[in-house]
Amino acid sequence: MKKILFVPLTLLALFAFVVVSCEETKKDDVCQAFNAITQTYPGCEVPSVCCPVDEGNCYYVAPDGTRYTCNASQATTEDPDGCLTAQNQYIAANCETSKMDASGRERLVLELTAFTRQMMLKARNYSVCH
Repeated sequence: MKKILFVPLTLLALFAFVVVSCEETKKDDVCQAFNAITQTYPGCEVPSVCCPVDEGNCYYVAPDGTRYTCNASQATTEDPDGCLTAQNQYIAANCETSKMDASGRERLVLELTAFTRQMMLKARNYSVCH
């Protein structure tokens, strides 16, 4: 008789724990500093790349707090995440572009795109609670 009561109570406690954990996770964005920028591109400020766990638009945060938001509704085959405009705005405002040639800027955009995709994957992993 004790085993019959113990199993449902254990399952209920586990379910309650998952629900409470999910509620906390939904509120947060997954953020991480893109530190590679200072090593390869010394004239650039380090952005933080943030992606909401609800799969909303990611954004770049400058050290002064300015946000540059991606727009997934403007995605194209060349820009599948809709982040190219935000990346270019960030670079123009926070990097010494006069010291950067076209190939350096292109490499920076590619590295930032790859890092953003990693952050999107992290956010999706956190959103398992949905």
